[in-house]
Amino acid sequence: MGEGTKIDNLVQIGHNCQIGRHNLFVSQMGIAGSSSTGDYVVVAGQAGIVDHVHIGERAIIGAQAGSPRRCPPGYACLARRPRRNESRNAP
Repeated sequence: MGEGTKIDNLVQIGHNCQIGRHNLFVSQMGIAGSSSTGDYVVVAGQAGIVDHVHIGERAIIGAQAGSPRRCPPGYACLARRPRRNESRNAP
C-alpha cells in the first residue's frame, strides 16, 4: 500500500496486490488478486479491476466501469474502453 493512498468504505483489495502512492479508491470498488496500480490512480465507485493487470500512473477508472485488461498511464478507462486523459493535470 503506497504512501498517501486513500481508501473509502466497502473497497475490496485482493491478495498479492501492489498499490502505488497517492491512489484514491472510492466506495464499492474492487481489485482482484495480483493486480497493481501506479501512482496517482483514481478508481471511481462500483468499478472493478480484473486479476493480473497493471493500471498505469495517473490512470482513471470511471464509475461502474470495469478494466478487463491493463489501463495505460494517463488514460481514462470508461465503460471498458481506455481513452487518453486530456485533463490539464495529465502529464
